[in-house]
Amino acid sequence: MKSLALLCGGPSGEHEISLISAKHFVRAMKRELYDLRIIWWDRDGVFRLVSEDRLAAISDQPDQSLDLGGQPLRFEKAGIRLKESSIPIDLAFPLLHGTGGEDGRIQGFLETLGIPFVGAGLRASVLGMDKALTKLMAQRRGVNVIPFELVRQGARLAAPKNLPCFVKPSGSGSSLGVSLVKSEKDWEEALKEAWKQGPVAMVEPKVVGREIEIALLDDGQNRIASPGGEIRCTDFEFYSYDAKYVSSKGVDLIAPADLTDEQARSLESAAWSVFDSIGCQALARVDFFLTESGELLLNEINTMPGFTPISMYPRLMQLAGVPYSELIERLLNSIQIPKSA
Repeated sequence: MKSLALLCGGPSGEHEISLISAKHFVRAMKRELYDLRIIWWDRDGVFRLVSEDRLAAISDQPDQSLDLGGQPLRFEKAGIRLKESSIPIDLAFPLLHGTGGEDGRIQGFLETLGIPFVGAGLRASVLGMDKALTKLMAQRRGVNVIPFELVRQGARLAAPKNLPCFVKPSGSGSSLGVSLVKSEKDWEEALKEAWKQGPVAMVEPKVVGREIEIALLDDGQNRIASPGGEIRCTDFEFYSYDAKYVSSKGVDLIAPADLTDEQARSLESAAWSVFDSIGCQALARVDFFLTESGELLLNEINTMPGFTPISMYPRLMQLAGVPYSELIERLLNSIQIPKSA
């Protein structure tokens, strides 16, 4: 039986989403195959070993007051230490999002400790988390991207002449800190919101077109791409944090999206090009805009997408013939554990 550490929580604004994802991950996994350790990275930066029952009891609605309790632990070479006991870890699944969890920090930490883990490694996580770097790498593979400018924190810059535009953090996820700027009076406040998430803001024109997402799975044996899924916001101006995680009402998923065969092939090809351009592993969700003229423009890649009941990644993989429980097992088996472990 493999010893599996499931990491959840973390220091980012996506803390609660990680916990909800972990709850459903545990519920769907083949529990009898693993000696499971749930490790909560709490808001104070402490790693804690928590019970399955406590995690299972949390709500599916994000709650910033969540406290899972648990015993503090520390990581050590190839395992964890709880008080005076060392517990070996064969495999980790860092089900973490945003700053600290998806930007290469926890990946570099696990690599240093010699703990194999599912998902993108250090380099791919750094590149995937930084939207500007992702786009630069993708462009080298011939992928078209939404044009952008970067604004460092504290810079004094006039609003773009062509509005509306989006202002977003260059290194954050789940649409945290994203604003739609419709007039010059919204500009400075939008920059401040983006800078709350990180020191660099990205400014992009508002693209007129369809928002198309695709889920990718590379389990080491096969590569599977889902059909494209189209996001249509009916009660939201854009696909915001609330639209993604708080309520699925007001957001329609059309899946499979109404695409021509040529558009579907182009979508899959571009998605794998983005995936490979940053050296991603195991899984990703890649988001594009399809313009009225038929041009496919990269928006971003998510190297550790959500696994909540309304998350796009598992929903799209279901359409590809990979149900949630099978998806988890494929991901856990995508890592070759050293025989000495």
